Amino acid sequence: MGGLRRNRKNRNYYPGYFRAKLMAGDVILKEHDIQITTDGWLSVLTAPWGEKPLYLRKDETEKEGQVEVSKALLEKYGIELFPDLPEIRFYNQKDISGFTTDNFEFETEVKSGFSDGKAACQRVDIYLQGKEDILILPISRPECVGELFLAAFGLGVSSQTEDLSGFGSDLNDWVKVKVICVNKQISFYINEKLDFEIEVPNNPVDIVGVQYRFEGPGANRNTRLKSGEKEVSFD
Repeated sequence: MGGLRRNRKNRNYYPGYFRAKLMAGDVILKEHDIQITTDGWLSVLTAPWGEKPLYLRKDETEKEGQVEVSKALLEKYGIELFPDLPEIRFYNQKDISGFTTDNFEFETEVKSGFSDGKAACQRVDIYLQGKEDILILPISRPECVGELFLAAFGLGVSSQTEDLSGFGSDLNDWVKVKVICVNKQISFYINEKLDFEIEVPNNPVDIVGVQYRFEGPGANRNTRLKSGEKEVSFD
């Protein structure tokens, strides 16, 4: 497979923050937090290959300040986009500190230039991961916003009960995303427009990484996290 390789060591297979448990029958003897970090960006292809993901080389996915898995790259390795799509994931998990889920500013840009077949909605989910907590921000084409679900540190919002139409955008061009949280009050901006505001219920925890999930080919760039005078860029 040339630039692709399989992970055979860890049955979890994916980076992130996890709580490992030592069990004796149904009794928890010990718990231990584990963070599986990445060396910058890690590009992963999931379905339809089953339980073991495939990994792409950095020199094929990172250039000119962006991370991209294109249709041409998938075709290069004979990966079919019909009838089923591969799910593309980008991970960036590293040792950061000083960022918590109650006060932060997060910025990124995403793009998906592929809209054929099952990718017609060009769905993108952006994950901001805390220790045992998560924010999931969905974006799709405007005509597909009826199937969106937003998760924000203990609160879940469905487009079937709330107006999430502001998360619909033309993903053939770069979409600028900004999330600002001040004292657990979160504001979501798409292309500089305020689209949704909520208050999150969970107690604050440390932020430990970001993740993107695309239905088929996709790209991201200009990803950064801020808190007061502190800032980290994901590159």
